[in-house]
Amino acid sequence: MCEIKEELVPGYPYGLVFEYFEGKPLSETDQVAESVLHKLQQLHSRSKMKERLTRKEPITYADAFAEEYITRFQADLSIIEAGKDLLSFVDEETLRFFHQEVDDLQERVCEDEAFRGMASDVVHNDMNWHNVLLDDTGGYRIIDWDDLTSSGDAAMDYSVFLWPFYQTARWDFWREKVEDLAGKEILDRMHYYFRAKLLDEVIDVLADYIEAEELPEIKNFTQEKAMITHLEVLTKYKALYNGK
Repeated sequence: MCEIKEELVPGYPYGLVFEYFEGKPLSETDQVAESVLHKLQQLHSRSKMKERLTRKEPITYADAFAEEYITRFQADLSIIEAGKDLLSFVDEETLRFFHQEVDDLQERVCEDEAFRGMASDVVHNDMNWHNVLLDDTGGYRIIDWDDLTSSGDAAMDYSVFLWPFYQTARWDFWREKVEDLAGKEILDRMHYYFRAKLLDEVIDVLADYIEAEELPEIKNFTQEKAMITHLEVLTKYKALYNGK
């Protein structure tokens, strides 16, 4: 790894360059996934790294959740409300449902004791499987560290990384792993992150649908895919969370 302190890319006067690693995104490999979980647990409690990272004003876990999801929902809903005439497959009742769900989720998080502590975890903040590269020997590297922060929520990292296992037959196994590694309070927060991630899949594609209107070269493909995804995931979301 080397450190860059000159502006090689316009607007980016600082950066880190890591050694090249040839690998493919992680697939459903329990042994590697379990190893990554242990690496995340080590990262989240790295006191020396915490001291070196730029600190921002102290925030609670509820604030960290809001920064990650609530503000994103609100931004997407603004786009959706402005362009709702394009969404013939979304009625006014469904739009009200989205606003109610976002408000309800924010209220639940603010009231839950698990979110009242200070967000002081060192987190990667984008632990999807595309950011874990696996080579032919079983070795791996975690990449894409530009969202690294010392004012985050470990539950966010775990929820993104374990998302492919959630609501599957393997979830009980991974739930126990997280509870053993990180504790029940983090596990409690993860359930809200899982709910928010699914709701994000419902809402975000509608904003994509509207924005694709200005991109004729990909408009038809993007809008068709967005509509199908929205309707499928909305059905799943309501089955899991409507009225809960």
